Amino acid sequence: MKVLVIGYGSIGKRHCGVLRLLIPGIEIVVVTKQKLDNFKTYEKIQDVIEIDSFNYFIISTETIKHFEQLFLLNDKVKDKDILVEKPIFSDFNIGLEKIQNRIYCGYNLRFHPIISELKEQLYIERILSISVICGQYLPSWRPDTDYRLCYSASKERGGGVVYDLSHELDYISWLCGSFVDLKSIGGKISNLEINSNDYASVIGITNKKTFVSIVLDYLSFVPQRKIVLNTDSKTFEADLVNNTLLISNIEVRSSKVFEGMDKNVTYKKMHEAILLHHGNDVATYEEAKKVIDTIKLIEDRNKEFLSYL
Repeated sequence: MKVLVIGYGSIGKRHCGVLRLLIPGIEIVVVTKQKLDNFKTYEKIQDVIEIDSFNYFIISTETIKHFEQLFLLNDKVKDKDILVEKPIFSDFNIGLEKIQNRIYCGYNLRFHPIISELKEQLYIERILSISVICGQYLPSWRPDTDYRLCYSASKERGGGVVYDLSHELDYISWLCGSFVDLKSIGGKISNLEINSNDYASVIGITNKKTFVSIVLDYLSFVPQRKIVLNTDSKTFEADLVNNTLLISNIEVRSSKVFEGMDKNVTYKKMHEAILLHHGNDVATYEEAKKVIDTIKLIEDRNKEFLSYL
């Protein structure tokens, strides 16, 4: 098994580490300008020798670079597995005309045990509403990095809270159906030294007639990732930071704690699903593009409120 990882920031390092543990004897090559002792490296994709000999490709660079790199790979190889980190693109108006590979997007939260259990439990339920809140103070995301220098801080580099936390848009659509309409208020409201948006509040409805409420931010000093979901017969309360799931109906209230959750478990399961071609739960290229369409709609709605900021 040969894997080409393009980009060696924090997420690229994570992918390399997970794959080494997952597949003994795997050969990993990295495209980066960094000098690495533990991997063979190339500075550019164009420099990679015998690129068609690789089985699996991972694009883990800044969002702004995704399209160019995916376009190049999709042109050079055929019938390969390609994983692009989320969100798949930063530009709303681009896309591949011809797809000759299996292309996925890294929405690994689909493989979180709580999200997986919700998917299973909701199979026969009519979802009435879902409320999601997700936030963390941006300077605490990457403690060893000046937050002002990371791509999240830069609108031009594909940063912004809706892009960074687009996991929420993906799993909501996966569980509840695609957005058909929404309203949003958002922008840069804090004193963080960034030019990207740090807050968004969204309400909407999906094609399954589920009412949706979302709050995303770079502001919360207490990290939180919570879901409250109502069906005709139950209420589900999920906490993806503390790894708990509470299920209630009119008579019974049960709780479950998912102990020993390794941060890498969702990545491991995602890679396994792709490499074993058990890809039903992996976000496809088409699904990832729909997330970009939703982000565009949110950004358009946010512009209506910029005059108040």
